[in-house]
Amino acid sequence: MDFLESRREAAERLLRFAAAQDADIAPFRDEYDVFSHRKRWIDFWLESDAVGYHLRGEIAKLPIQFATSQSSFRGIWDEAGSIDDLHQALELLQSWLIDAKEIDELTDRRIHRSMI
Repeated sequence: MDFLESRREAAERLLRFAAAQDADIAPFRDEYDVFSHRKRWIDFWLESDAVGYHLRGEIAKLPIQFATSQSSFRGIWDEAGSIDDLHQALELLQSWLIDAKEIDELTDRRIHRSMI
């Protein structure tokens, strides 16, 4: 399965999982299998033993590890990583897109790359 197929399959599985939890996330999904809301985006893909993610968008507060970079901060965050399963994917989507939480408030995840 190539990356685009993996992303599409992850989005489909996440939609089904959310629906089973009585959550409708379909309105947030675009034609590229990216979920977006309020100038924030997140997409997921399937990895061998995890779910990969890439989130980006506007934030109001720098995460603790970047606090010394306040002078170069322009309000945009970009992060990629992995989580264990669809349950964590739905939690991350909920906290990032819908609840609009700041980076330090997001659910647990393994961050592989981040930048401001």
